Amino acid sequence: MPRSPGPRSGPAATMPRSPGPRSGPARAEARRGGPGGSAFAQVSYVVVVVCLVAGILVAWRGSHDVAAGAEIVGGALLVGALVRLLLPQTAAGLLANRRRFSDVLALGTLGAGLLALALVLPPT
Repeated sequence: MPRSPGPRSGPAATMPRSPGPRSGPARAEARRGGPGGSAFAQVSYVVVVVCLVAGILVAWRGSHDVAAGAEIVGGALLVGALVRLLLPQTAAGLLANRRRFSDVLALGTLGAGLLALALVLPPT
């Protein structure tokens, strides 16, 4: 009489399965090759952060420079949104926090809002 397919036996049955990254941030991190990806992938992130800091420092100089600072920060956020939109997941580095649509929407909305604010502020 043939044996019915029952529980697996042999060495493969005793080996535990490794969970491995199936989905979510762990899978994205594994695709990038570790946390944050390669050093080259971080160049776009560093450029955006440097522009953000420069814009904040310009705005901090006084009330007459707030609009210029808002323009720099808004422009940096829009550049970040554009870079996130154009670069693949592996080259976006730390600009890739969520899904591409969410990242571009958040950065673009904040950047456009700050540019609008800079246009509305009265000149001093």
